[in-house]
Amino acid sequence: MLYGLSVRLYGLALRLASPFHTKARLWVQGRKNVWQSLEKALQGNEKPVVWVHVASLGEFEQARPVIEGLRLQHGNRFFLLLSFFSPSGYEVRKDYAQADFVTYLPIDTHANAKRWLDIIQPSLALWVKYEFWWNVLAEMQARKVPIVLFSATFRQEQFFFKPSARYFLDILQKFTQIFVQNEESLALLKEHHFDNAQVAGDTRFDRVLATVAQFEPILPVAQWRQDSPTLVAGSVWERDLEVILPTLAQKFLDLKIIFAPHEIHESTLQKIESSFPNQTIRYSQLLQGQASQDSPRVLLIDNVGMLSRLYHYGSLAYVGGAFKEGLHNILEPSAFGLPVIFGRDYRKFPEADALIKAGGAFSIRNSAEFEALLTKFLAYEAERQTAGKEAKAYIENKQGGANKVLAYLNSLALLGKAV
Repeated sequence: MLYGLSVRLYGLALRLASPFHTKARLWVQGRKNVWQSLEKALQGNEKPVVWVHVASLGEFEQARPVIEGLRLQHGNRFFLLLSFFSPSGYEVRKDYAQADFVTYLPIDTHANAKRWLDIIQPSLALWVKYEFWWNVLAEMQARKVPIVLFSATFRQEQFFFKPSARYFLDILQKFTQIFVQNEESLALLKEHHFDNAQVAGDTRFDRVLATVAQFEPILPVAQWRQDSPTLVAGSVWERDLEVILPTLAQKFLDLKIIFAPHEIHESTLQKIESSFPNQTIRYSQLLQGQASQDSPRVLLIDNVGMLSRLYHYGSLAYVGGAFKEGLHNILEPSAFGLPVIFGRDYRKFPEADALIKAGGAFSIRNSAEFEALLTKFLAYEAERQTAGKEAKAYIENKQGGANKVLAYLNSLALLGKAV
């Protein structure tokens, strides 16, 4: 079977790459003892198991409002198993307090699917956005385990909907219920005769508003920033830096800048430092009290997991990924009331288009357009504030997706209490 061969080749490629690539090495090493640790974690468990699976950190943030809603409603009457596919999610959230056990999902072979489900015996499976593992889904369907996918989006150009890909479209039919983010996704599924889908919205809106409401200050950053106008450049890649560094290094010298690279590589940090000679400090150095009396202009974040809170300290935000890699989370800065700037490749992200139309986000194609936006927002405070208010209003108007998912889950009455 082509799918099975592809999965095995993918796993082989990662094992071959692991000596040379940190992320591949973590992916391989993290799965070495997965069966033993899984069996130990479930040994003696008599509670119903709710299995939540996410790809990485972004999808985990979408899952959080649902996980925490279930905990609020049902307490500890269920065992929460959280699995990740990617190290970039697992390594940051492996100690997540609301989960009873956090692990990697083994590669999707038929034998692994059977073994996994034999051990965990789930009463309910919750998957997020883009996770479509055929063997696990087929095995859960055969065992009549309810499988719910939420915060999903679909586009006509996806491989599911190609005439030659009927086999892959069958994957989606294995879900008990699919909650999509928008009407366009629902219409596409209905066009293909799905009757197991409905619109709930994107649970990320609930999550980012919770982050704002539960904000925990980062005192070293507050002391570094003081009252200066500040740009937070979050989840930036090499291509983003090529566009924004020339402008930031040469102009707007009163603007403080927080750089949070998407991947913390020493080469990336050094590239930024070389653009701002004697003007930078790393967060790890800030914690050690190495800042001089004159606070450096540029703060480099050399850890993962604190970006969402950093937006609290911004006047405006640049979010990376939209020069090829894929636009990262623009809802987080919007929820804090920041105007958001990003690159040109955002069409696969409906929230980007909606925020642009709302007047809270702005797409740039080059350094000149980036400079023009900074000039406007730093010269005209009223325009910056208006854009930030529009961004936040858009987020607030979209909340509520998690409650729709939770209402459906409770209607299943699998955890001993329906509401």
